[in-house]
Amino acid sequence: SQIALRSLKNLSLAMLLRGVDEKNILLAVNQFDNANNMTDQLSALSALVNCSLPSAENIISEKLESFYAQWSHESLVVNKWLSLQAMSERPNALSKVKALKNHEAYNDTNPNKIRALVGVFCNQNISQFHSANGEGYLFLAKEVIRLDSFNSQLASRIMTPLTKWQRFSGQNREAMYNALMLISGNENISPDVYEIVSKSLIVENE
Repeated sequence: SQIALRSLKNLSLAMLLRGVDEKNILLAVNQFDNANNMTDQLSALSALVNCSLPSAENIISEKLESFYAQWSHESLVVNKWLSLQAMSERPNALSKVKALKNHEAYNDTNPNKIRALVGVFCNQNISQFHSANGEGYLFLAKEVIRLDSFNSQLASRIMTPLTKWQRFSGQNREAMYNALMLISGNENISPDVYEIVSKSLIVENE
């Protein structure tokens, strides 16, 4: 079917852009520029966003801006645009997420926007969230504390990745534990968040 062929084409493009052949960047650019549907456009953008070649940097920025300019009036599409960047495997993904929190497309009190950016980064961007430097964990802990002041239910749900700290070892385990301790030390912690943090930490002592 057409849908299956499109999926295969877009998967192939994504795989090609994980390689080192710079010519493949043009394949994604051409697909993006000539797409007659949003799926192909988004797939090309996703392939670019996950391309690690330094020469792709300016093109990625240009196409991200172009897509946003075209779809900024569609909230659901903007959420996809945020999520796509939050899932980027490039090493600077967390820096991009932090920068996007200050973008006009983002609203740091809107649950859908928060889930699309922060939630997707922390739940789906495994390699970047679990970077050994622990910055992803600290980022999430601070976000949980911020959210807890006005939306404790969202705060308690979004912190789930940290509660899995016992599945990890070494630096990651320690950094996740420290992030949970930071949350538990919040003097204005809500009952919702306190319950999850305390349960997560208690298991270790049993």
